[in-house]
Amino acid sequence: MNNYPRYDVEAVKTAVSVPDALERYGDLHKRRGNRCPCPIHGGKDNNLSFRNDSFHCFVCGAGGDVITLVEKIFNLSFPDAVRKLAEDFGIAPGVDPEAIRRRQLAAEARKRRAEREKDDFRHLATFYHQVQDLPSTPFRDNCVRTLAATIDEIIQRGDASSYPVDEIISTMRQGLQRERHIRTPVHSAQTSPPPFHERT
Repeated sequence: MNNYPRYDVEAVKTAVSVPDALERYGDLHKRRGNRCPCPIHGGKDNNLSFRNDSFHCFVCGAGGDVITLVEKIFNLSFPDAVRKLAEDFGIAPGVDPEAIRRRQLAAEARKRRAEREKDDFRHLATFYHQVQDLPSTPFRDNCVRTLAATIDEIIQRGDASSYPVDEIISTMRQGLQRERHIRTPVHSAQTSPPPFHERT
Protein backbone atom coordinates (compact mmCIF):
# COMPACT_ATOMS: atom_id res chain seq x y z
CA MET A 1 0.00 0.00 0.00
CA ASN A 2 2.98 2.35 0.45
CA ASN A 3 3.20 2.67 -3.34
CA TYR A 4 -0.29 4.17 -3.40
CA PRO A 5 -0.23 7.33 -1.26
CA ARG A 6 -3.55 8.62 -0.06
CA TYR A 7 -3.35 11.73 -2.21
CA ASP A 8 -3.14 9.52 -5.29
CA VAL A 9 -6.36 7.79 -4.24
CA GLU A 10 -8.09 11.12 -3.68
CA ALA A 11 -6.77 12.46 -6.98
CA VAL A 12 -8.23 9.47 -8.80
CA LYS A 13 -11.60 9.77 -7.05
CA THR A 14 -11.73 13.47 -7.88
CA ALA A 15 -10.70 13.09 -11.52
CA VAL A 16 -12.86 10.07 -12.40
CA SER A 17 -16.57 10.10 -11.60
CA VAL A 18 -18.70 6.98 -11.36
CA PRO A 19 -20.47 7.85 -14.66
CA ASP A 20 -17.03 8.23 -16.31
CA ALA A 21 -16.07 4.72 -15.19
CA LEU A 22 -19.45 3.27 -16.16
CA GLU A 23 -19.15 4.77 -19.63
CA ARG A 24 -15.71 3.24 -20.10
CA TYR A 25 -16.20 -0.14 -18.42
CA GLY A 26 -19.97 -0.64 -18.64
CA ASP A 27 -22.91 0.22 -20.87
CA LEU A 28 -24.67 3.57 -20.52
CA HIS A 29 -26.57 3.25 -23.81
CA LYS A 30 -29.57 1.85 -21.95
CA ARG A 31 -29.38 4.33 -19.08
CA ARG A 32 -32.59 5.89 -17.78
CA GLY A 33 -31.81 8.94 -15.72
CA ASN A 34 -29.36 7.83 -13.05
CA ARG A 35 -30.00 4.12 -13.65
CA CYS A 36 -28.20 1.68 -15.96
CA PRO A 37 -27.43 -2.06 -16.32
CA CYS A 38 -24.99 -3.33 -13.69
CA PRO A 39 -21.60 -4.29 -15.21
CA ILE A 40 -20.63 -6.17 -12.05
CA HIS A 41 -23.12 -9.03 -12.39
CA GLY A 42 -23.81 -8.48 -16.10
CA GLY A 43 -27.39 -7.31 -15.66
CA LYS A 44 -29.52 -6.28 -18.63
CA ASP A 45 -32.01 -4.06 -16.81
CA ASN A 46 -31.42 -0.65 -15.24
CA ASN A 47 -30.84 -1.99 -11.73
CA LEU A 48 -27.75 0.07 -10.89
CA SER A 49 -28.34 3.53 -9.46
CA PHE A 50 -25.45 5.99 -9.60
CA ARG A 51 -24.36 9.50 -8.78
CA ASN A 52 -21.09 11.27 -9.56
CA ASP A 53 -19.36 9.78 -6.53
CA SER A 54 -21.29 6.60 -5.67
CA PHE A 55 -23.31 3.67 -7.00
CA HIS A 56 -25.61 0.92 -5.76
CA CYS A 57 -27.02 -2.15 -7.50
CA PHE A 58 -30.45 -3.27 -6.32
CA VAL A 59 -29.87 -6.83 -7.59
CA CYS A 60 -26.36 -7.89 -6.55
CA GLY A 61 -26.16 -5.39 -3.68
CA ALA A 62 -22.79 -3.95 -4.71
CA GLY A 63 -22.18 -0.33 -3.83
CA GLY A 64 -19.50 2.22 -3.09
CA ASP A 65 -17.33 4.75 -4.88
CA VAL A 66 -15.58 4.65 -8.25
CA ILE A 67 -12.68 2.58 -6.91
CA THR A 68 -15.04 -0.01 -5.45
CA LEU A 69 -16.80 -0.17 -8.82
CA VAL A 70 -13.54 -1.06 -10.61
CA GLU A 71 -12.60 -3.52 -7.86
CA LYS A 72 -15.91 -5.35 -8.37
CA ILE A 73 -15.95 -5.27 -12.18
CA PHE A 74 -12.41 -6.59 -12.66
CA ASN A 75 -11.99 -8.48 -9.36
CA LEU A 76 -9.01 -6.31 -8.42
CA SER A 77 -7.46 -5.37 -5.11
CA PHE A 78 -7.85 -1.79 -3.94
CA PRO A 79 -4.33 -0.69 -5.01
CA ASP A 80 -4.69 -2.34 -8.41
CA ALA A 81 -8.08 -0.68 -8.96
CA VAL A 82 -6.53 2.70 -8.14
CA ARG A 83 -3.68 2.05 -10.54
CA LYS A 84 -6.01 0.88 -13.33
CA LEU A 85 -8.14 4.01 -13.06
CA ALA A 86 -5.06 6.25 -12.98
CA GLU A 87 -3.53 4.57 -16.03
CA ASP A 88 -6.78 4.35 -18.03
CA PHE A 89 -7.68 8.00 -17.41
CA GLY A 90 -4.16 9.43 -17.59
CA ILE A 91 -3.85 10.61 -14.00
CA ALA A 92 -0.31 11.39 -12.89
CA PRO A 93 0.69 11.03 -9.23
CA GLY A 94 1.70 14.09 -7.28
CA VAL A 95 0.82 16.30 -4.34
CA ASP A 96 -1.39 19.32 -5.05
CA PRO A 97 -2.35 21.16 -1.84
CA GLU A 98 -4.81 23.37 -3.71
CA ALA A 99 -6.52 20.32 -5.19
CA ILE A 100 -6.76 18.78 -1.74
CA ARG A 101 -8.42 21.97 -0.44
CA ARG A 102 -10.85 21.97 -3.37
CA ARG A 103 -11.72 18.33 -2.69
CA GLN A 104 -12.43 19.10 0.94
CA LEU A 105 -14.70 21.99 -0.02
CA ALA A 106 -16.43 19.84 -2.62
CA ALA A 107 -16.98 17.05 -0.10
CA GLU A 108 -18.51 19.51 2.35
CA ALA A 109 -20.77 20.89 -0.40
CA ARG A 110 -21.90 17.36 -1.35
CA LYS A 111 -22.72 16.63 2.28
CA ARG A 112 -24.79 19.81 2.57
CA ARG A 113 -26.56 19.03 -0.71
CA ALA A 114 -27.37 15.50 0.41
CA GLU A 115 -28.85 16.83 3.66
CA ARG A 116 -30.96 19.34 1.72
CA GLU A 117 -32.21 16.58 -0.57
CA LYS A 118 -33.20 14.45 2.43
CA ASP A 119 -35.04 17.39 3.97
CA ASP A 120 -36.79 18.14 0.66
CA PHE A 121 -37.89 14.53 0.29
CA ARG A 122 -39.22 14.37 3.86
CA HIS A 123 -41.03 17.68 3.34
CA LEU A 124 -42.60 16.43 0.10
CA ALA A 125 -43.66 13.09 1.65
CA THR A 126 -45.23 14.86 4.64
CA PHE A 127 -47.14 17.21 2.36
CA TYR A 128 -48.32 14.24 0.27
CA HIS A 129 -49.84 12.56 3.31
CA GLN A 130 -51.48 15.83 4.37
CA VAL A 131 -53.09 16.19 0.95
CA GLN A 132 -54.27 12.57 1.07
CA ASP A 133 -56.17 13.36 4.27
CA LEU A 134 -58.16 16.17 2.61
CA PRO A 135 -61.68 15.58 1.20
CA SER A 136 -61.66 14.42 -2.40
CA THR A 137 -61.96 17.15 -5.05
CA PRO A 138 -60.73 17.27 -8.66
CA PHE A 139 -57.79 19.54 -7.76
CA ARG A 140 -56.92 17.61 -4.59
CA ASP A 141 -57.03 14.29 -6.48
CA ASN A 142 -54.75 15.70 -9.19
CA CYS A 143 -52.33 16.89 -6.50
CA VAL A 144 -52.26 13.40 -4.97
CA ARG A 145 -51.47 11.80 -8.34
CA THR A 146 -48.78 14.37 -9.16
CA LEU A 147 -47.13 14.09 -5.75
CA ALA A 148 -47.18 10.27 -5.88
CA ALA A 149 -45.56 10.31 -9.33
CA THR A 150 -42.93 12.85 -8.23
CA ILE A 151 -42.04 10.87 -5.12
CA ASP A 152 -41.77 7.68 -7.20
CA GLU A 153 -39.46 9.43 -9.69
CA ILE A 154 -37.22 10.70 -6.89
CA ILE A 155 -36.98 7.19 -5.42
CA GLN A 156 -36.21 5.70 -8.85
CA ARG A 157 -33.54 8.30 -9.63
CA GLY A 158 -32.19 8.50 -6.10
CA ASP A 159 -31.87 12.24 -6.53
CA ALA A 160 -34.19 15.06 -5.46
CA SER A 161 -31.93 17.93 -6.51
CA SER A 162 -33.68 18.61 -9.83
CA TYR A 163 -37.14 18.97 -8.25
CA PRO A 164 -38.27 22.43 -7.02
CA VAL A 165 -39.91 20.96 -3.92
CA ASP A 166 -40.69 24.28 -2.24
CA GLU A 167 -42.27 25.64 -5.42
CA ILE A 168 -44.33 22.45 -5.93
CA ILE A 169 -45.67 22.56 -2.39
CA SER A 170 -46.33 26.31 -2.44
CA THR A 171 -48.22 26.16 -5.75
CA MET A 172 -50.35 23.22 -4.67
CA ARG A 173 -51.03 24.71 -1.25
CA GLN A 174 -52.29 27.95 -2.81
CA GLY A 175 -54.51 26.03 -5.22
CA LEU A 176 -55.97 23.94 -2.41
CA GLN A 177 -56.67 27.05 -0.35
CA ARG A 178 -58.36 28.80 -3.31
CA GLU A 179 -60.48 25.72 -4.00
CA ARG A 180 -61.49 25.44 -0.35
CA HIS A 181 -62.41 29.13 -0.23
CA ILE A 182 -64.61 28.79 -3.33
CA ARG A 183 -66.33 25.67 -2.02
CA THR A 184 -66.94 27.02 1.54
CA PRO A 185 -70.19 29.03 2.03
CA VAL A 186 -69.73 32.42 3.68
CA HIS A 187 -72.16 31.65 6.53
CA SER A 188 -70.12 28.61 7.59
CA ALA A 189 -66.76 30.38 7.66
CA GLN A 190 -66.55 30.44 11.43
CA THR A 191 -67.13 26.70 11.80
CA SER A 192 -64.99 25.59 8.87
CA PRO A 193 -61.65 23.75 9.33
CA PRO A 194 -58.48 25.84 9.67
CA PRO A 195 -56.57 26.83 6.49
CA PHE A 196 -54.53 24.05 4.91
CA HIS A 197 -51.19 25.45 6.04
CA GLU A 198 -52.36 25.24 9.64
CA ARG A 199 -53.31 21.55 9.46
CA THR A 200 -51.03 19.13 11.27
